[in-house]
Amino acid sequence: MKGEELEPNSIWRGNPAKLHRFVEPITDDGSKASARASA
Repeated sequence: MKGEELEPNSIWRGNPAKLHRFVEPITDDGSKASARASA
């Protein structure tokens, strides 16, 4: 969890494309992305 908190910050700041990947998959896969993000 510690790494995840630092990673998102770096990803959003450096690679906006990655931020989209996290938001898009949730709408595209919904079930898969949501289940994985929740787990």
